[in-house]
Amino acid sequence: MLLGGTARSFGEPSPDDPLARIEQRIVNGEVRITRLIAIIDRLAINGRDTSEAEDLLRGFERVIEVWMARRRAVMRSIPD
Repeated sequence: MLLGGTARSFGEPSPDDPLARIEQRIVNGEVRITRLIAIIDRLAINGRDTSEAEDLLRGFERVIEVWMARRRAVMRSIPD
């Protein structure tokens, strides 16, 4: 579908809706975190070093925290 001259997928947040974009980023990040946890579990089961993957996981978690704080700020700015 073409909106505003750009192709967009169904379900993709509108560029005019900052809250929807933030929500989508949080969901995408949570999916990545879930996948990374599964990878870390497999590495650990196989006796592999998980330290770098765990560092990456902590980074992803910090990014999600930032997006959640941003979501709270945007929600506070929306009039009731």
